Amino acid sequence: MKAEGRAEPPLPPEAPWTRSPVLIWGMQKTGSSLLLSLIDGHPDLLCFPDELRIKYYFNRFPWPGEAELRADYRQQIWKGRATSGLLKAAFGLEAPGDRRIGGLTVAEAGERLDIERYGCELARRLSVPVTSAAELLTRDAMSLRAALREPGVEPRAWAFKMVGGDPGVGDTFLTAFLHGKIIYIVRDPRGGLSSRLKDWERKKIAPQLGAMRVYLDKYAAHYAAVRSLRGRYHESRLLVVRYEDLVRDVAQVMQRVFAVLAIEF
Repeated sequence: MKAEGRAEPPLPPEAPWTRSPVLIWGMQKTGSSLLLSLIDGHPDLLCFPDELRIKYYFNRFPWPGEAELRADYRQQIWKGRATSGLLKAAFGLEAPGDRRIGGLTVAEAGERLDIERYGCELARRLSVPVTSAAELLTRDAMSLRAALREPGVEPRAWAFKMVGGDPGVGDTFLTAFLHGKIIYIVRDPRGGLSSRLKDWERKKIAPQLGAMRVYLDKYAAHYAAVRSLRGRYHESRLLVVRYEDLVRDVAQVMQRVFAVLAIEF
């Protein structure tokens, strides 16, 4: 609790890297997580470990009110990350405990990231009004980096992923971030549907024809939106890669990705 009459310290200015976000985007089961994992770990990039709620907040700013939106963002974001949620996403851990996935336990992962500091940094940065939904995401990324125990060199850009959502979000993102870039991954819908069916089977969910049709309709809407974006934005801001090409020749596809990011492969 701050002392009466004592002003909160001003927020640090936005770092240059915050102006260059990279949205890894695609429909469900198209390989967006794989693509994000392939660029994660590059010293010139800060990869946000969770799917930011861009599809929610970009469509709702400033309703129901700027202050309420900031409070809701903090509550929703922090709620899922206070314990193992962020660690699970950041280090590929499926469950807390001693189980090793990706070579790390939750305790070892905690040596890389100070969860409590992340929460405090996020609260501090969201105590000040924002002028756009893009600022919510930017302040979140700055909070994450401030909580890294060994942040390393200053990144040149930051990346995060989004799955599905309103097809119009891509246009909104590129408009909100003038130096932002989108790497969109597409996949033959039959492969995506096959992966979804396997997921339903694993979760013991009976597949329904109606749900399958909705799933494919969303694919079609997304791909139509991306075709429209490609007609209005240069490849330096919007790169489309195929999942089938990625798994066939990882190096070739990733060279194209890093060329768009203007970062050495």
